Amino acid sequence: MLTNNYDVISAPSAMGVSMSDDWYAHVDDTHFWMRWRFRACMSLLRELKIPIHKPLTVLDVGCGDRTFSNQLEKKTRWVVDGTDLNINALEKAKWGKGKTYCYDIVEENKRFIERYSLLFLFDVLEHIENPRPFLQSAIRHLKPGGYVFVNVPAYPRFFSRYDAAAGHHRRYGKSTLAGEFSGTGVHVSCMRYWGFSLMPALIGRYLLFSVGSPSRWPDSKIIARGFQPPSALMNMLFVALMEIETRLLKKPAAGTSILLSGKKQN
Repeated sequence: MLTNNYDVISAPSAMGVSMSDDWYAHVDDTHFWMRWRFRACMSLLRELKIPIHKPLTVLDVGCGDRTFSNQLEKKTRWVVDGTDLNINALEKAKWGKGKTYCYDIVEENKRFIERYSLLFLFDVLEHIENPRPFLQSAIRHLKPGGYVFVNVPAYPRFFSRYDAAAGHHRRYGKSTLAGEFSGTGVHVSCMRYWGFSLMPALIGRYLLFSVGSPSRWPDSKIIARGFQPPSALMNMLFVALMEIETRLLKKPAAGTSILLSGKKQN
């Protein structure tokens, strides 16, 4: 069934997924964080020699309004399908070359199993209360020999009311993220931090929303203060910071997020 810009395969499910609708109000491909995450992703794809000029079939799980899916399609020849259960986000989905689905991957619909060469789970696992069955189901959508890419927020010690408002159940360390893949049939080949220059902002947000923020603040205000730059000029300054860091630090020793790649075994 086709509804607006997405196909409905599954009814939205209560499998422990939590995601704030308010977050999508501040997201587009001009936001410094979205650009920085995409820059880190493309750097890793080049390092792994993933062919961007071949028409690969790709699945973006937790695609939301397809901002990241469309970033990928603009820079590659890939056809990127997106899936999510958040109807409010899907209603805002932008048209792309790939299909967009309201689909619960835990259902493991046969038409999608082992269909995709690449699988992206970008800022998804932290929203899943019990990520192991979710991750196992997601990997079944990947062809043998295909690659999975995961991005998550780093450093559990900086979990704050911002994370709770955004629907995060956790922040990750490298060892806990690698542990999620134990027994899944995926060989983790790379894990790296990105966003080293954003560490002061992460620490400042932690202090603001753990110590200095009134408890009566609604989640929408916490997300706006914690994610949205206060002005277009500040967004441009963060973009400039990204340009400097990504030129000088290819593999920073710390950062606000962790990017992982792994290969599904044959």
